[in-house]
Amino acid sequence: MSPLLGAIYLNSMDERIGEYCKKRGLVYVRFMDDWVILCKTRHQLRAVVRLMNQCLDEVKQTKHPFKTYIGRIKENGFDFLGYRIGNSKTNRLGIAWKTWMNHRDKLTQLYEQNTCSNRIAKYIKHWLIWVKSGVEIEIEETVCLLGVKVKTDLLYFAFFLE
Repeated sequence: MSPLLGAIYLNSMDERIGEYCKKRGLVYVRFMDDWVILCKTRHQLRAVVRLMNQCLDEVKQTKHPFKTYIGRIKENGFDFLGYRIGNSKTNRLGIAWKTWMNHRDKLTQLYEQNTCSNRIAKYIKHWLIWVKSGVEIEIEETVCLLGVKVKTDLLYFAFFLE
């Protein structure tokens, strides 16, 4: 769904679910066509899912079967918009594992294509700006976790982006 169509199609859902959640102290967050609704009880969850399905039916849209999870938050939290959101016990925000792997794959692709260091550095800089908008990370740990062979000049550049 394009951003414009998402804004038009899901505006009614925003209003109805937003109002429902606000009255009950629940959390509803939507960005484009991705959304999260956090409920306190199974009864609230069932009611808000019914309301969500009604809203989607009205605009002839459906939930993606492989991208939809309805149920209790898992022990290690859940992924949303590239971040891992911890449960209430850990209360942490981190980078989702899939985000790490996508970043590593992109870097590997750039190296295999013999992309110039400036272009790779620009990619890393933009990725880090995005990441740091949500979480704090240590550059050295990031490089080690990705397991990517980084050229010395690029590593030097990345360490001084902070």
